[in-house]
Amino acid sequence: MQAIKGEHEMLTSRFTVQGGPERDGIKCKLHPIGVDIPLHLHDFYEIELVLEGEMEQTVGGAPITSRTGDFVFMDLLSTQRIAKPKKAPNVWTISISPGEADPALTRFLSRGKFPIVGHLPEKELEEFHRLATMLCRTMNEDPPYAGERVSALMLLMATLLFEHGHLVDAPVEEPRAYHYIQKVLLYLNESFKEPLTLSDIAGKIHISPCYLSDLFSRIVGCRFVEYVTELRLERARTMLRETDDTVTEIAAACGFGTASNFTRAFRRVFGVAPSMWRRGAVDDEKKK
Repeated sequence: MQAIKGEHEMLTSRFTVQGGPERDGIKCKLHPIGVDIPLHLHDFYEIELVLEGEMEQTVGGAPITSRTGDFVFMDLLSTQRIAKPKKAPNVWTISISPGEADPALTRFLSRGKFPIVGHLPEKELEEFHRLATMLCRTMNEDPPYAGERVSALMLLMATLLFEHGHLVDAPVEEPRAYHYIQKVLLYLNESFKEPLTLSDIAGKIHISPCYLSDLFSRIVGCRFVEYVTELRLERARTMLRETDDTVTEIAAACGFGTASNFTRAFRRVFGVAPSMWRRGAVDDEKKK
């Protein structure tokens, strides 16, 4: 099976700072995954299906090797971590925002148990590929009754995955550690604007700072301060792209304290100043 070429835009992030949905709370993209993605939560349901290739990931605390035809289907509290593959696989990534999607679709998903993993045989994989392609085309071309078609296609794909999936079996030695990390990530995603220290967060969940620091390095895949900084920077990029707020206002809204601290961190990670990045994002949008 040949992967589809072409761009089906989907704004995605390893943090819960997604922009508005493309259509009715649903976004869809076929793309290569070639980077290491630290442990994260979602503010949406997410499907990741490997169309071609292989990748190592951890879902709900369970290590998983995903090959062609394998998929994961996660809800809002599912944790996921993806290791950088030797060769980037082609992956269908589909997200569903429960606050904006068709209520019938949201009710259907709310009755399921997550996260699930599974494998689609060749015939079913081809059918999923066909449906996902139709979904992207419907979003891009805006045909009559597009919203109804998007919801119907999404229901068909979700049903196909539920029929071939099973609940993730998390390792028995990790549930407490993942429980702590899940609580921390949820708190950080809600409170990233506030002053945050590892000691304060550890105190809120009644564990030692040293233990929390070890959990972050071992499970999340980066240091606490790195995660918080990138979380704030991802929110800042969204604001730079979608608002007219000044750099100073964005720095304050994202918890950086001063515009100079924000600019220094932004330039270190993205290689350009926030104002330059904003101009580039606007120019790219005009070209579409």
